[in-house]
Amino acid sequence: KRKDKDLMRLDIGKHASQFRSVIIEWVLNNGLIYGSPTSLNHPFKGYTWLEYQVVKNLPKSGYMYFTHGRISTRDKIDGLFEWQLLEGDTVICGYPCKKAKTKFRGRIWTVWYTPLLPYSDGPWKFCGLPGLVLEAHEAEGKLAFHCKKIEKDTGYGIVLIKQNASPML
Repeated sequence: KRKDKDLMRLDIGKHASQFRSVIIEWVLNNGLIYGSPTSLNHPFKGYTWLEYQVVKNLPKSGYMYFTHGRISTRDKIDGLFEWQLLEGDTVICGYPCKKAKTKFRGRIWTVWYTPLLPYSDGPWKFCGLPGLVLEAHEAEGKLAFHCKKIEKDTGYGIVLIKQNASPML
């Protein structure tokens, strides 16, 4: 019944991508400690930050790394999703999008992707389609990702942050 939302950013480089919270990044860049009373004075009112990140193809090509606090997982990207391309189209952030569906870890996901942005990537762990995923939602309505804007920038570096994380086997 409770709906939390975070403001996340997907940075796509030549060989790797990173999906992480803009709010956590702001807190860390301003010298604040996550969860401290002073960290609550951020410019993102109404958002709940999620302390996780997904990095694809770094440090090893072909793998996706998910870190959340002290937990870290690694998945092989190839074959992770079995996509079913569906009829239907829409426009998101000015880009024409196509529809696809997959089942992943017990959830049925419907996504919208644009072939005009030729990156086989997307928010969270989504990848493997012939274009960038701009929107995704699971069938029960518990989780969703919505693209708010797309911008070209070269100011961000993609770094796998694994502070005190242990691999989960």
